[in-house]
Amino acid sequence: MPQPTRFKQRLAESDHIPKTNHTKNSTNEFWHLWLRHQPRLKKLSLKWMNYHQANAEDALTQAMIKAFGGFLRQPQKIKNIEAWLTTIVFRTCMDSHRKKKTYLRSVRKIQASYHLDDRVIESLESSNSEKSVSDLETLLEILPPRLKETAKLKFFLQWPYSEIAQQLNITQTNARKRVQQARAILRRHVDA
Repeated sequence: MPQPTRFKQRLAESDHIPKTNHTKNSTNEFWHLWLRHQPRLKKLSLKWMNYHQANAEDALTQAMIKAFGGFLRQPQKIKNIEAWLTTIVFRTCMDSHRKKKTYLRSVRKIQASYHLDDRVIESLESSNSEKSVSDLETLLEILPPRLKETAKLKFFLQWPYSEIAQQLNITQTNARKRVQQARAILRRHVDA
């Protein structure tokens, strides 16, 4: 009789999945299983998120929430918990990459429409804000008219204060102050 392979032994010793619908038992069982597999899942998440620690942790947390919900709904349908959890983490990481790609496309579209400076684009691409880039145009609409025009010239067109002052027929000090006020309003709105 052939010896069982290492994989078959591991599968035979695999995690027991409860066949009951008892929420408390299922919850405890899920956390037991999650903690058992978390170190491996963390390494995979880090790899799939291109070794970016913060993104990997975010993806792993999202995957944990999805897995918890799925486990509570139908634990009896899960045949191999390790493969199931790995699949959820992988798909969550890929979804994150897709969202980032869509975000970057939006940034480039805004750059084209406003002729943005590359420094502005780099700051938008590196931001971790949940606001979408399409909201940036809308965001400027909350500013009073005198601040809105100054903000557009500084943030989108990257004009120096001297040119802004000349264009709006104000002093350079006033131009700086308006930009400072616009930043403060936008920052409060984004942080809210």
